[in-house]
Amino acid sequence: MPVNSISPKVKLASDLQHKQSEGMPNMHDYNRNINCHNWLQIAVTPGIEDLALILCRSGKITYNVPCSILSDGVRNSIRSLQLSFCAFHPTTELGPLKKLTSLSLSSVRILEDELEFFLSNTPSLEQLDLGDCKEIVCLKIPCVLQQLRCLKVSDCLKLRVIENKARNLSSFILSGVRVRKLSLGETLQMKNLSLHRSNLVCYARTELPSTMPNLEALDISSHYEVAQEHMKHESVFGGYSRLRQMPEHRHVCLKSVKITGFSSAKSLVELTCYILENASSLDCLTLDTTYGAGRCGLESARSCGGPMVNCVLMECDPLSKGMLSEAPRGVMAIRTYIEDKVPSTVKLTVVEPCSRCHTSLLLS
Repeated sequence: MPVNSISPKVKLASDLQHKQSEGMPNMHDYNRNINCHNWLQIAVTPGIEDLALILCRSGKITYNVPCSILSDGVRNSIRSLQLSFCAFHPTTELGPLKKLTSLSLSSVRILEDELEFFLSNTPSLEQLDLGDCKEIVCLKIPCVLQQLRCLKVSDCLKLRVIENKARNLSSFILSGVRVRKLSLGETLQMKNLSLHRSNLVCYARTELPSTMPNLEALDISSHYEVAQEHMKHESVFGGYSRLRQMPEHRHVCLKSVKITGFSSAKSLVELTCYILENASSLDCLTLDTTYGAGRCGLESARSCGGPMVNCVLMECDPLSKGMLSEAPRGVMAIRTYIEDKVPSTVKLTVVEPCSRCHTSLLLS
């Protein structure tokens, strides 16, 4: 691809790969950094709007993206910046990127103070995605980011503190991170929240109801709370006490509920009945007795561009004997205590272990 054919709006990830295949040295070669640097100096010109530099994962990160490519003309036009498998160390001499709305850093070596400085120079930023940035311990989102709507942080293994001062954040996704202090600041605009980390139940119960009144979608996955498989829950079939009646609180906006790991535990049955009685706008209720395990099916070669005849029959993810022995009891609890309470306007979906993949264990 001739360099002079690059348009002002271009993603350089695919172009870089194309250039490599036409004679650029192997990325594992010592000279790759020089070639990348020279190629970027030529390709990244004033007027460019989208820049995606995605290098091959090849062990240790060696290529340092030079700040010099972000010249005055580039900074005045660039709207989207995506960097992967490289180092980026913005200095105080770097001027503002006033039009940048999207920033994605994946497996990028950058220090937390460098990132904070860079963010403070992107006043129009709307989306920030950080993944596998191993050198960040404390992530600080400055208050100057008044346009920031979406923040996603994943697999930053050393990250322990998140402090957000952007007031209009409406979507926050956190996964694979052992954060000890999470301060989201002003959260009145928060509509979508997804948290996947340990010891979340207390935070969700005490903080979310009062600080996020406009929340529309909530996804919480909390591990290391208790060892569920070896804990004996009171079964709805094991005693003679009636189901408890919880205090009524109307949830008029709740439309979809999914409970993964549904069992015959009395508390789960009570919770489900409570939802059915108090969520007047509920459209869909999914009760999954398989703990979210992947399902079997035909893995079509179509996704890889091959003919439909090349299909592979995939098996379900394995389930422990404890899960498989409890699943039928969970289904029985649904049939006995829940099905009759489901309004005609609500779609009930019950997910059971696959009989084809788990027949022997189910019978045993």
